[in-house]
Amino acid sequence: MKFIFTVLSGIIVGIVGLYFSLDWKEEKLIYTLTEPATFGAITFQNIEIRNEGFDPATNVKLYMPKKTLDSKQIQFVAKFDLRGDGQTLVGGLERIRRGERALVSLTSQSGSVTSDDVSIKSDRSLATYALPNVWSFDTKSFWIGTGIGLLFLVFLSMGIAVPAYKDYQRKARAASLESKSMRSASQ
Repeated sequence: MKFIFTVLSGIIVGIVGLYFSLDWKEEKLIYTLTEPATFGAITFQNIEIRNEGFDPATNVKLYMPKKTLDSKQIQFVAKFDLRGDGQTLVGGLERIRRGERALVSLTSQSGSVTSDDVSIKSDRSLATYALPNVWSFDTKSFWIGTGIGLLFLVFLSMGIAVPAYKDYQRKARAASLESKSMRSASQ
């Protein structure tokens, strides 16, 4: 029985380790837009791009529709490594490493930029929008943590219950033998 539990726990640890190593190594681009600050007719805003994954994100490109660029008269303060095409590609950065943040400042003459106006892509992924300074509940991590916690409790209870049950059986056998020996001695 001990051998089976050892093999099963090894398989479970291997599967969980493989899952985390595959998911952990990916790049994970996230961008946020700051609240617009308006001074007269000019609106100032920042786009923060960060890589929360392990691998560096390469050829990160910022896209905005040409009609949005023209209608809001958007100008970028940032200097990009990669040049835009004059249509939808505004510019880009060659690489954003793990934990790095890139801040792109922009000004507009009429209105602020929304998350629907911005699209950020790298060679391997598409950036997701996150609200600034807002905590989010990660359901995948919650269920993985719950499963690992339950497995820990099951193995812990098995580690306590199995030896206690074996001890109980040993004591019951000893008591049974003692009672048989007393009966045979009294006859």
